Amino acid sequence: MILLNSFTKDDIVDVDYSDSEKEEMKYNFINGEPLFYSAKQVGEMVGVETSCIRFWGKRFEKLLDFEVSNTNRQFKRTDIDKLKFIKKLTREDGLSLKQVEEYCSSKGFDIDKIGHSVLDTSNPLAVTTFITAVTLEMDKKLNIFADNLLNKIKEQQNINFTMQQELNEKIHETIAITVDEIVTEKLNDSLESFKSYVDTKEQETKTRDLEMLDILKHNMEEKKQLQISQKKHWWSK
Repeated sequence: MILLNSFTKDDIVDVDYSDSEKEEMKYNFINGEPLFYSAKQVGEMVGVETSCIRFWGKRFEKLLDFEVSNTNRQFKRTDIDKLKFIKKLTREDGLSLKQVEEYCSSKGFDIDKIGHSVLDTSNPLAVTTFITAVTLEMDKKLNIFADNLLNKIKEQQNINFTMQQELNEKIHETIAITVDEIVTEKLNDSLESFKSYVDTKEQETKTRDLEMLDILKHNMEEKKQLQISQKKHWWSK
């Protein structure tokens, strides 16, 4: 890594990173966050033009922590917070670059240092800068709170979705079991009814056959008696 003091301000051009530099920067992460950002990336995160980041980089060179590699500034996360602070002071609070440079050179960008320092209420610049620092810190904490709240809401939604899926599966399972039980019960009832019907028909058939057999026997007996009677009558002649 080439240090900043190896270059002059005019040597730094801040062109977009080459493919090889981008590939190398993929591995420069700590806790999932990049170690360095390009001027273009910083401009997008701060909400200003890339040319403005280049200008502020030159103007506040001594107050920032960026490094230089192949004539490109490599900004750190602390630089982004400082540049947001500078943007707030200049574009929202109306301080000049010289006023910002003077105050930040003496007080720094640390909200804790500003908060614990003796605030000179007679100095409008000190009051404005203090309010700006507190506002930025509050915005940062509110953003963190909002992100945490959003993550918790998403987690709860995922839990609710999972619970709903499990409940739906149990309902479907219960319905399936109930349907199976109803079908089985109806089928058993139908089988019992059919068996009873068959048994009844079989009994009726048996009874009818016995009756027919009795009638046939009775007819045969009558016919036999008639033949005997006729024979007796013939012999009597």
